[in-house]
Amino acid sequence: MSPRQVKSHENRDVVALLRDWDKFTFRDGVLHRQRTEKDGGEIFQLVLPKLYRVVAFRCVHDEAGHFGRERTLDLIRSRFFWPYMACDVDNRIRSCPRCIRRKMPPVALRTAPLVSITTCEPMELVCIDHLCLKTTGGSQADILVITDHFSRYAQAIPVPNQKLKPPPVYCSFLCPLWNSRQTPL
Repeated sequence: MSPRQVKSHENRDVVALLRDWDKFTFRDGVLHRQRTEKDGGEIFQLVLPKLYRVVAFRCVHDEAGHFGRERTLDLIRSRFFWPYMACDVDNRIRSCPRCIRRKMPPVALRTAPLVSITTCEPMELVCIDHLCLKTTGGSQADILVITDHFSRYAQAIPVPNQKLKPPPVYCSFLCPLWNSRQTPL
């Protein structure tokens, strides 16, 4: 029976192996697949049965530092061969507990969608931020930045440190604006 006649009666692993039939060779009594590299060099990949694939993945991925998909696949391909290797590596990396903990889920899954904040009048939304600047002398300058979102009116107020009590600082920003709108304090 030729390899082509066998294809219709076998599972997908056998069909995939038969596709590379002419690349298989025995070296020292062990089945290898001959692969030509991009630079023209040839490597011989050990054809692994299912029983040893987990061991190979553990050695190349788990014990070598939990590399990503491309690096792990490259390391495995340089040594071993089995049908649908890329799918197996993808599935194992996606289910690797350490890789799951280390990698954040896609942005769409971990944050709410961003929306523009709109304001219709001054003082509807006041944004406050503390800015700490390092000077060339090694010291630091603390600045409290207060901005009206609607008018973009901002004030940068130098403060001695981040523990400043708010009332005097807020008053220097808010009082002129409130008085101009004739809003009582």
